[in-house]
Amino acid sequence: MAIRQLDKPAPEAYRASARQWPTGVAVLTTLDGDDRPHGTTINSLTTIALDPALLLISLRATSRSVAHILRTRSFALSVLAHDQTEEARHYAAPNRAQGAGSPLGEQSRPGPLTGCALLHRACAHFECALDSMQTVADHCLVIGSVLACSAQDTTPLVFSQGMFTSPGAARTASIG
Repeated sequence: MAIRQLDKPAPEAYRASARQWPTGVAVLTTLDGDDRPHGTTINSLTTIALDPALLLISLRATSRSVAHILRTRSFALSVLAHDQTEEARHYAAPNRAQGAGSPLGEQSRPGPLTGCALLHRACAHFECALDSMQTVADHCLVIGSVLACSAQDTTPLVFSQGMFTSPGAARTASIG
C-alpha cells in the first residue's frame, strides 16, 4: 500500500499529541569555556545500547550546551527525583544564571570522570563522553558513551501533559 502525501500536522496538534507521552526529567550539565558549570533541563533522553552503553539526548541546535559539549567532548546527566521540580524549573528557564552565578555549585558535586556537575538527591547519574552528534531539523541528536553511572532507590520526576508529576501520582505542578 502506498503512503499518501498529506499536509503536515498543525504545530498545535503535533504539540498536543506529543504532550500525551510522559517522559522523565533530567538536568544535563557541561563545562563552559572557563570550566564553570552549565546546566539545562531536558526530557529527551533514551538508552540506545547496553554493550557498549550508549544513550541519546536531543537539544535545540542553538543551545549553549551544544557548543560546550563539542568543546569538552563530555557531559553529565542527573535524572531528577520526584521532589526536584524546583531544580527542573530553574534549569529550564531561558535566562537562568550560568557559570559563577549558577546554583550548580551548591546543588551538586563534580563528576569524577568528566568534572561535570552531578546534582545531589537525583535518582540516577550518568557521566558521558561524546560519541557523535547529528543535526536534525532544528535540534542536535547527541549520542553519549556512558563512562560511569549510578542509581538511587527513589521515585523519579515525570513530565506529562505540560506538568511535573511522579509515576502513579496526580499531577503535582505546572511547568509554567
